[in-house]
Amino acid sequence: MVKRILNSLKQSASLKWRSFYILPSILIIFTFFLALISLVYIFTTPYNFIEKEINIPKNARTWDTLNNLYNEGILPHPLISISGAIFINGSPKIMAGDYVFKAGAAPQEIMTMLQKGWVLAHRLTFPEGWTVHEILTEINKDMRLSGTISGTISEGSIFPSTYYIQRHQDRNHLIQTMITTMDKVTHELMQSNENPFIKSTHDLIVFASMLEREAANPDELPKIAGVFINRLTKGMRLQSDPTVIYGITLGKSGLGRPLNRQDLKVDSDYNTYTRSGLPKGPICCPGLAALEAAAHPTTTDELYFVLEHDGKAHRFSITYKEHLEHIRRIRNALKVANE
Repeated sequence: MVKRILNSLKQSASLKWRSFYILPSILIIFTFFLALISLVYIFTTPYNFIEKEINIPKNARTWDTLNNLYNEGILPHPLISISGAIFINGSPKIMAGDYVFKAGAAPQEIMTMLQKGWVLAHRLTFPEGWTVHEILTEINKDMRLSGTISGTISEGSIFPSTYYIQRHQDRNHLIQTMITTMDKVTHELMQSNENPFIKSTHDLIVFASMLEREAANPDELPKIAGVFINRLTKGMRLQSDPTVIYGITLGKSGLGRPLNRQDLKVDSDYNTYTRSGLPKGPICCPGLAALEAAAHPTTTDELYFVLEHDGKAHRFSITYKEHLEHIRRIRNALKVANE
């Protein structure tokens, strides 16, 4: 009888202790899932209601960065952002760069951008006809880029265009991209080249660089190419003024004044008044239109051209006599305009 009573008391005590542990455990589990649901809700619900552009510096601490974004009203508290990133994205690690966070973006979207490095791309445009010196000067001046330019960059080897860069991008990486683009474009054009005086990609760039500097507008490029071919075919010197200027300045500056007769007599590897054939090398970095015109020139009978008084186009001539008449007319028009 006593044993039954003792066993009954033991079972009763055991049930009480189980109840003591089970209830708190249920509450803890319930609280955990409630917190988890709240975390997922906060992390996936639009939070940032104003579009903002933010720069994340290199080597910035994750907590400090997320705290700054919290203070800017872009993300919830760092603890929530980190927890949500770990639970949903698997990691809280973020990447440096410039970011644009759109209005209505949820923390999950923003954290994904930061973790995958979906940074803002900045436009950087280099006009056709710039020299390597001008392009490298511009690249060196752009503080969004990093690193020191190494090696020697040959004139005409860089393809001028619009490029998209990221903050902290290495300058040499950008330059290599531009060189690779020029190589690709010129090799493709050589496959369909119709210019008998272009035997290599080097010749193509040299020829196109003269067109780039001579043309007053893009429509003239193929026709000027045709004129140059006619002159070379007849054994005439090209007599291209831009080649004289490059021979004097080597593309490091403008001449700063009009060419004169003495300049035309200054012999150099680039002066097509004193030397026959193409100049030694390119006189600028030609763009796609000039390269295409060099490879696919217009068939024409003209041998001469002179810039109109308004500077918007050239006047082309077949005979030297006709060319001189155009020069006289243009000079008279300039004289009247300056009176």
